[in-house]
Parts: sequence; structure tokens; C-alpha cells
Amino acid sequence: MRTYHRFASFVDVSTLNDNLLWMHPEYFDIGDKAWVHVKMTTLFANAADDRAILYGLCGNPSPEAMHIVAAHFAMHPPLSLDTVWLTDTRLSANVSAEAGAILAAHPALISWGIMSANPAPHAIRLLEAHPEKINWSLLSHNSSPTAVKWLLADPYKICVNGLCQNRSPTIIQLLLTHQPNHDNWSGMSCNPAAMPIITAFPNYIHWSGICCNPSDEAMAMLSANLEEINWARLSSNSSPYAIALLLANPDKIIWQNMASNPRIFELDYPKMEAQMAPLRADLLRNRMHPRYLHKAQHDWLLFS
Repeated sequence: MRTYHRFASFVDVSTLNDNLLWMHPEYFDIGDKAWVHVKMTTLFANAADDRAILYGLCGNPSPEAMHIVAAHFAMHPPLSLDTVWLTDTRLSANVSAEAGAILAAHPALISWGIMSANPAPHAIRLLEAHPEKINWSLLSHNSSPTAVKWLLADPYKICVNGLCQNRSPTIIQLLLTHQPNHDNWSGMSCNPAAMPIITAFPNYIHWSGICCNPSDEAMAMLSANLEEINWARLSSNSSPYAIALLLANPDKIIWQNMASNPRIFELDYPKMEAQMAPLRADLLRNRMHPRYLHKAQHDWLLFS
């Protein structure tokens, strides 16, 4: 059975950048998929004009998006940086196994810097096979246990600002015992795993960074300091509390940024219920059959 999504009721679809919507797996679950195939036919026919769509798709971890991207590069093999455009950065940051397969088939698409920050198993395998390609500044962001092991084994290559954005519990513990200086707090403030450090040193808070932080503690700080909010950054924050703040101040929403926020989608329960309607009679017939009735009675007694 298929999951359906729709745009949330507060979203003005006409204000959204259509190209950014392709980065969301939920975008494929809206309505009839026929429009997707029409759009992709255009993409394959005119790659140059539809690079913005391709850019969004390369960041989309869904199997459907990756199937389209793989088909595109099978028809238009990447031969130069001009043909790759910016898709290499999005694809190299993509954590899906399908993205790893595309990169293995088309090594020209690999951005080793962005790959260095990717914690996915396929990215770690590639970095392990090509240690000379590692960007240690961006590896410092990488929360994979293997990447953390490499960082701790070679501490002189660590970039402290990158480390402040690392969500590994091991790294957070390290930062707790070696407090970074004030210059590193822009990245630290964005890190939801770093809230124990942030709350311990409130004078160092970088408020623009906190606006990107989806943790409940960060949202509580913003609610108490509304004058510090960077509304452009908050518009892309996926926390439900961030959405509540935005809806309370609709004139402050930056819709261009909101297009990258997964909270613009919600489950389409009426459509999913309609999808299940043909099966309802069969399910009831099965559950209420004398052969299974004792199970239904047991469940009724258990939950009544």
C-alpha cells in the first residue's frame, strides 16, 4: 500500500520554489505520479535547462529519486565539471545506498570534500579506499564511528569548527572537556547534540546558529528571546516548535527557505483511507471469521 502526502494547510504553494521541492521524498507522494513522469521526460530531453531539478533530485534519498538520477546519468554521462554542475555536491552528501551505487558507476560525480562529511557506509568505504582524498576539515563534521576513530587517531588534522558541528557522543564528550573558543560557536550553536555545552555557556550562543537547531532546548531559548530570531534560518528549521513560531509570525516567514523544510508536507489521511476502502470488507471478513474470532475476543478483553 502506498503512503500519500499533501502540502500542509498553512503552505501557500504558489510561493514555493518548485526546484527545491524535488529534494523531498514526500513530493513523490502527492497525487498521481503521472506528472512526475512527464516532468522527467522533459529532464531527459533537455538536461541543460533542467539542472535545477536534477540538483534537487540528487539530494533526495528516496529510491524513486535515485532511480531517476541513475537513468539521467546513464543517458547523459558526466564528462566534465560543466556537465556535473552542482549535482556532485548533493549526490556526495546523499546518505542513501542508491546514491552510493550511482557514485560508484560515475566516479566523476564524486566531490571528495562533501563525501568526507558523509557518515553513510558507502561514503566511509570510498574514503577508506582513497585516504589521500580525505578533506580533514569536512571529515571533522562526520559522526560515523569510523570517521571519529580516524579523527582521534590524527588529532592535528582536526578542524575544531567542524568538530563543533559533529553529533557523535564521543566528540560531544571531548568538547565538554575541552571548551572551544568563541570563534567556534557559530557551528556549535547549530548542533542539536551540543545542547549540554550550549546551555552551560549561554554567553557564547550564536543566535543565528540556534535558529537552525531543531532541538527542544534551542526552541525554548528562541521562544524566550524572540528579538534574536533570524527568521530566514528559522524558516528552514524542521522542529515542530519552529513551525509554531513561524505560524505565530506569518509575515516573518521566508518562503524561499521554507521550500526546503520537510514540515511543509503532512500525511494525506483521507487519500490513504480511500486507498484502504476496497480492503476494509475483506479485513473484517477475515478478522470476524469463526476461525479467528477467539483472537478478536482476546484483543477486545486486553484493550477494553
